[in-house]
Amino acid sequence: MGDVTSSANKAPSGWQIIYPVRLQGQIFGSFFLERHLKGFIVPERILALLKAISTQVSVALDNVRVYEEIAELKEQLEAEAIYYRNKPSNIREAKDIYGESSKIKEVITKISDVAQSNTTVLIIGETGVGKELVAKAIHQMSNRSTGPFIPVSISSLSEDLLPSELFGHEKGAFTNALQTRRGRFELANNSTLFLDEINSLSLDVQIRLLRVLEEKSFERVGGSTCIKPDFRLITATNQPLDDSVKNGTFRPDLYYRLNVYPILVPPLRDRKEDIPLLVSHFVNYYNRKFGKNFTCVNKRSMLALEAYNWPGNVRELKHTVERTVLTCKEKQLEFQDINLCNNVPIANKQFFSLKEMERQFIMNALENSIVPRYLHQQHQGIKNNTTTFVNSHWVKIDFHYFWM
Repeated sequence: MGDVTSSANKAPSGWQIIYPVRLQGQIFGSFFLERHLKGFIVPERILALLKAISTQVSVALDNVRVYEEIAELKEQLEAEAIYYRNKPSNIREAKDIYGESSKIKEVITKISDVAQSNTTVLIIGETGVGKELVAKAIHQMSNRSTGPFIPVSISSLSEDLLPSELFGHEKGAFTNALQTRRGRFELANNSTLFLDEINSLSLDVQIRLLRVLEEKSFERVGGSTCIKPDFRLITATNQPLDDSVKNGTFRPDLYYRLNVYPILVPPLRDRKEDIPLLVSHFVNYYNRKFGKNFTCVNKRSMLALEAYNWPGNVRELKHTVERTVLTCKEKQLEFQDINLCNNVPIANKQFFSLKEMERQFIMNALENSIVPRYLHQQHQGIKNNTTTFVNSHWVKIDFHYFWM
């Protein structure tokens, strides 16, 4: 028993044994047994028992180490696989809209159906879902694609300046009107005009817009010449217009004029399966912009991205990726935002930590060995200074393990 260190001969009042746990020359830990009753020597069956336990525990611990290495390689491969799924089959001509979910496919189908017509389109969706991208896609797929796409954010313009922005003004129409200026409706001749946040229009401007839609003509501010541009109108709102109609803040006749062909753009939380594809697209974009070369996203970070509710929708995701690509120093992208990391699903906690796996392997090894013939565990689990019953006498066992 060359592996055993014993003090039985030097201490007649009892005995102590330290037995190593080793495999293929590598020591994983040791067992420590002691007995304080006088007049007893170390029984041979205790030494045989220690050898059997040591062999099974060492194999179990080595399996834990190998399992951990395999798990790390598997996680890396999964992260790379998630990242490289960046060639969606449903993009078609709507090249700036990314997604494979059924909801985004429905949006793309509606874009394709309405693009070739001159029908007025109302795009409905929360802030940041990509309503302007939908409008651009309609324009790019239409027969007006050779002309400019003219976007106007209604909420960014004051009520006083909005009529001039939309319809233009004549020289001298108001103070500082030093020259004639064409409005957005004129600029959209033979092209597409996109009015974002149409729900912000004042009732006075709503009346003028209704007349333009009915008569396809208007006059510049301060002018009397009738202008008849050939434009295609697309509008967008981040609030249900029917609620504004009920509240009296939006004219019902204008609402019916605009709501000819509605397209509802889903929030990102309702199409989370598109997040890996969107992340891949944005990482590629910012790799080129910042001269980076990230090729995969940390798996835990991807799980956090998919668990987060994204109140800012795709715009928030885009800015999050931009910030991470710019600041990340690791080989794999890791999203360190605390709001994201705290949203990892609880279900992912089914993966055991290394110590938990070690404990489970050791318990299984002990249960399957010859230990039940000699030992009865009084406590569940392996603890320092665990008290165990041996041959009707109390024996104190310590198990210490470590990695070389």
